[in-house]
Amino acid sequence: MKSNKKVNKVGRIAVVGTLMIGMIAPTLTPITAAAATNKAEAKVQALQAGTGSVSDAMFEDLNGNNVKDAGEKGVAGISITLYSDSGQAVASTTTGADGTYSFANLEAGTYYLHVDLSTIPANERLFTTSGINSQDGNSSYFTIAEGQTVTGYHFGFSPQVGQIASYIWNDKNANGYKDAGEDGIANVTVGLFDIYGVQVATTTTDADGNYRFESVNPGQYYEKVQTPQGMKIVTSSGNTFGGDGVSGYFNITAQANVTNMNVGLQTLNNAALQGIVKDDTTSNGIANLTVNLYNTTGTKVSETQTDATGHYAFTGLPAGNYYMTVGVPSNYKPTSGTGFGLDGNSYYVQLGDSTVISTFSLGLTEKTGAIHSNVYNDINKNGVKDSGENGLEGVRVDLYNTSGVSVANTVTDASGNYTFANIKPGTYYVRVTTPEGYSSQANGHFGSDNVSGYFTVSADQDITNLNDGMFKTIVEPTGITVDTSDIAAFTGDKGKINATVEPSNVTDKILTYTVSDPSILSVDANGNWTALTKGETDITVTASNGISEVIHVVVTQKVGEIKSFVFEDTNKNGTKEAGESGVA
Repeated sequence: MKSNKKVNKVGRIAVVGTLMIGMIAPTLTPITAAAATNKAEAKVQALQAGTGSVSDAMFEDLNGNNVKDAGEKGVAGISITLYSDSGQAVASTTTGADGTYSFANLEAGTYYLHVDLSTIPANERLFTTSGINSQDGNSSYFTIAEGQTVTGYHFGFSPQVGQIASYIWNDKNANGYKDAGEDGIANVTVGLFDIYGVQVATTTTDADGNYRFESVNPGQYYEKVQTPQGMKIVTSSGNTFGGDGVSGYFNITAQANVTNMNVGLQTLNNAALQGIVKDDTTSNGIANLTVNLYNTTGTKVSETQTDATGHYAFTGLPAGNYYMTVGVPSNYKPTSGTGFGLDGNSYYVQLGDSTVISTFSLGLTEKTGAIHSNVYNDINKNGVKDSGENGLEGVRVDLYNTSGVSVANTVTDASGNYTFANIKPGTYYVRVTTPEGYSSQANGHFGSDNVSGYFTVSADQDITNLNDGMFKTIVEPTGITVDTSDIAAFTGDKGKINATVEPSNVTDKILTYTVSDPSILSVDANGNWTALTKGETDITVTASNGISEVIHVVVTQKVGEIKSFVFEDTNKNGTKEAGESGVA
């Protein structure tokens, strides 16, 4: 009697994680000693001669399409048993290296397969299935006709492996980071070992120093780097590598991508000191300066020159303590430094075998002079700035070289002071622009055109005697223009005299107004007049230099007047009311 009822066939179903297949799978009937006739122990029934077969493959279904495509490798070692429809084991096999399995020489009949789920490799996760229940490993029933080959019963897996992708580089500054200019190191051998010390894989770095271990099964591992001759390990990121090239243990989990097994190497006895000497004013490097390297005993170890960009380098140095000196030109002085003092000497620096230090810099500034002087109002015209003679603000001053080229310009401040700073040593002259309304005469270093003579500026010199005095130009009045020469007014009238001094650029434009008889007419300082009483008088308008104009004034007594009207008094009441017209 059969112990299994007929079940529906399972179609191809893709699953992720734990699959729940809606089907009734065959229930296996255990084979006991009693069931196996004339046998001492249970075993699989031998195949009877036939021409049918069933075959397929267990494989890594990378794209999840439930079809074994090119490049999708088989999964080996999975146990599969073929059962008759009565539940009797017919044959067993395991998938080969390519994941395939096959049962041949089968008689026509009904069968089902059972996959031993415990034999699925730990690094494989069930992903898709075709005809087999993922819960118990049983397939649906299938019928084989004589000479027929049945297929379509398989599992598709997603590989549960990790990978390692890291790099090995020349860590010139030993800071543990792959900086710009630090190249990868090619052809370095890296071995991957399990916790038992068994090497499971080996690889070499590519031209950029990158290396990879693909399809690494989950587990605990360590790496060993075969350090190239003449180099040593100085840094590592993530997992720490020892000087022998062996890393600490690390775990690979399913689908992990380990990227922190990076190793920095350096060349032995390849320390270096690099830096720059630059002009602090322009930030440009200064070429052809001598830089000396000394050890702690004061013995010169090496000498070099700054290049066209001001850079220098001491390379191939053994480990030790060093200091440097820079030959500062006589026309320069140190003004800044990183690693250097303002005497042009560096501090001590300790170098390891492959230490590279490039932060030492010395800033120089060309020695210069300065001009600090004054432009002032030389009231007494004696060419000396005396007490009470104030500076002139906003006056332009230009500095020229001997070729007549303007080197710099400035304007005087509220006190008349002007400054030219950071002047390179050389010969110069100064031109002062005469402000409007002022004149000058030769005084001190300046001629009457306000141009100085030549003078020399030396390094670190301050020149303070280029003062230039000017005085106001006096323009005398030449005439007075008034808007009238006669005024006729009634008592009580008011008016204003409009008068101007000629020429328009006269220095003193103040006018005074004087009345010969103030009882007739009064006038204020601005020319505003008021007629007081009947009579005649004169107003004299006088400029600062005494020239004048006279205005004759006649004042007439204002007489009274009567104003009224004549109208038609329609209602004869003596009052002009609305509607009562005037009589012309």
